[in-house]
Amino acid sequence: MRIGFLGKGGSGKTTIAAGYINYLTGLNKHVLAFDADVNVHLGATLGMQVKDIASWFPKIVRELDPNRPGANMFIGTTPPTLATHFITPTANDEFIKKYATQKENISLITIGTYDGQRAGSACYHSMLGVAEFIGSRLLDSQNSRVVLDMTAGIDSIGTGMHFIADLNIFVVEATKKSIDVYLDFKEKTKNLNLKTLVVINQSEGIHDETFVQKYITANEIIAVFGKSQNIKAFEQGENAAFARFVAEHANSFAYIETELSKLNKDWDEYYKKLLKTYQNNCHEWYNGFYGCDLTELVDKDFSYTKVLANHA
Repeated sequence: MRIGFLGKGGSGKTTIAAGYINYLTGLNKHVLAFDADVNVHLGATLGMQVKDIASWFPKIVRELDPNRPGANMFIGTTPPTLATHFITPTANDEFIKKYATQKENISLITIGTYDGQRAGSACYHSMLGVAEFIGSRLLDSQNSRVVLDMTAGIDSIGTGMHFIADLNIFVVEATKKSIDVYLDFKEKTKNLNLKTLVVINQSEGIHDETFVQKYITANEIIAVFGKSQNIKAFEQGENAAFARFVAEHANSFAYIETELSKLNKDWDEYYKKLLKTYQNNCHEWYNGFYGCDLTELVDKDFSYTKVLANHA
């Protein structure tokens, strides 16, 4: 199952995502983590080395879809085919071993950020294409855990990343600006059938919680993280303080895990969203760019049901 962490820039979504990852490893679960934020802080928070993969997108396409028609005309939301090489979210998967960095029970894929060549000329959405592409070729199960640290704000709505997770966790602080970002996301995705819940971060007590509940209903809020001196100590260089932060808020992380565990994987719904987004991408831009109708390259016999039967 996949869980994505979102929030206004500076809300603490990377901290909460990293804390949840550490909580899961404490339960002896393997976690496949994606840093899909332009600021690329997840690896440092987890104490892991990183390697950016955005520039390897063409190579990854050739590896995962070597026999796909129109292999040179690919975009992030290009759906898989029955001939696609699929990925399992395990430390021993060949794709994971090649493109992720690993530490204990964590495998980390880092999309990357701007370099000197792309600065001023590239949109981060184009770099996220590799994450979209990998996501549709990743066969996670009910018991597996895939954690995504997403772009700040509501930027994911402009890409296929908005539906990549089974559960979205929106991190809000007790400020109107932070709350407004969530309300904007909620309004713009109200017809997209997304499962999104809220955690309050850096709460200083009941006053902050009451303030947030003026705008966000109680049944949307699943956990509250208090303002933590351990995070301050961690950011000042005391690495051991992060483990204390996770222990300090173990109940909140347990609530998040419980909510994810309640959900059932719906591959048909995921493919429906993927196909619709791909078709929209093609008609709005990429058909004109490539000079052909890319939707004709869709494998009409494809379904995740067939793929999963072959990987059972």
